[in-house]
Formats: sequence, C-alpha cells, structure tokens
Amino acid sequence: MIRGGDYNHSTDFYAIGIMMYEMYFGETPFKSENVVELYRQILEDDIKYPKDFDSIRRNIINKLTRFDP
Repeated sequence: MIRGGDYNHSTDFYAIGIMMYEMYFGETPFKSENVVELYRQILEDDIKYPKDFDSIRRNIINKLTRFDP
C-alpha cells in the first residue's frame, strides 16, 4: 500500500505479522520520526529480533511479512 498497489490478502498477512511482533515485544519493528525514513525501513530493512527469540515464532513473523509470499 505504501507503493500505491492494490490491497489484497497479503496485506492482511503482513499486518498480522507486524501485530504479532508488537504483541511479543511491545513496540513496532520499524521506528522513525520521519515518515519517508519509516517507509524506507518498511520496504527495505529486515525485521530485527533479539538473539534469544524463538526461531519458530521468528519464522512465522518473517513468512507473514514477506512482500512476495
């Protein structure tokens, strides 16, 4: 949606993945005061996790937040 594309089921999956991240960590995976920088992070950066975060949960979130599932 940032790129102006269509809204479809993969948009919902992405939102679920971000909500799961927020539920586990109490914060969003991408942060910036600048909206352009925030959008760049969302489009280009990988989600970062603590080293001890469960690999199964990490895998689920990563699969849900892929742009090309």
